[in-house]
Amino acid sequence: MKSSAVVIETLEIAKRDERGRRIADAREKEALMEGYAASGMTQRAFVQKEGINPFTFAGRLRQRRRGDKKVRQFTGEEGPRSEPD
Repeated sequence: MKSSAVVIETLEIAKRDERGRRIADAREKEALMEGYAASGMTQRAFVQKEGINPFTFAGRLRQRRRGDKKVRQFTGEEGPRSEPD
């Protein structure tokens, strides 16, 4: 459970916007994702435990799973291509 303690600690020092929402930097987001992966919990249980908006968490998880596909789309870089048969 060491990783979840790190998640809680990083979220407590996060900045907030004018509406009171937490603003997490990349390290904090990554700590959340690692904490979730190590927890073995469902997304619903994890977000309730950590007090995270489930839609925000699902979006971040989806971005992480997709990797840098969107980055390549905007920069014009192309990923690996297979040779035609």
